[in-house]
Amino acid sequence: MSTPQSPPLSAVAAADAAAVAARIISSSQESCQCGHTPAAAAAAAAAGAGCPVRSPTGSPQPDQWSLGGMLTHNHDFVLHKKFEPYLTDRFPYKKLVVVTCMDTRLVELLPVALDLKNGDAKIIKVAGAIVTHPFGSVMRSILVAVYALGAEHILVVGHHDWSGAEQRYAARGPRRTWPQG
Repeated sequence: MSTPQSPPLSAVAAADAAAVAARIISSSQESCQCGHTPAAAAAAAAAGAGCPVRSPTGSPQPDQWSLGGMLTHNHDFVLHKKFEPYLTDRFPYKKLVVVTCMDTRLVELLPVALDLKNGDAKIIKVAGAIVTHPFGSVMRSILVAVYALGAEHILVVGHHDWSGAEQRYAARGPRRTWPQG
């Protein structure tokens, strides 16, 4: 199967992405828990003062996370063009689709475990890494990845200790099968 070629991401497309992010940020007036508006937090960060909501490593404390803090971080990310190392086209380099669980423990673990970098694969996250319907959104995403984006391999990655599956199937009973025909 030949892979369609995409033109390289232009400076115009990168500028458009930055402009969209800037509009999202400017439309939010929510303050972080320490009282900084996104603009004030960005000014504090630019002055080197930083935001007290952040830990010494730069990550928000779990009990102090806020949408305003996230938007401030995004504003800084766009303003200083920190997105540029992540620019890629839409085609998966490794021609791979990964269907995996939405579990937060897999956010950083899965790409490292599979040696995936930005642009290597299309990653579809769904509770339990389960395709529950033959015409549902997960299957549609897989079909788009294969037929429109040139993916040739599909990897389904589940994991142990996901209580959602146990609760779901205990309440529902035995798994249903798709009708044949």
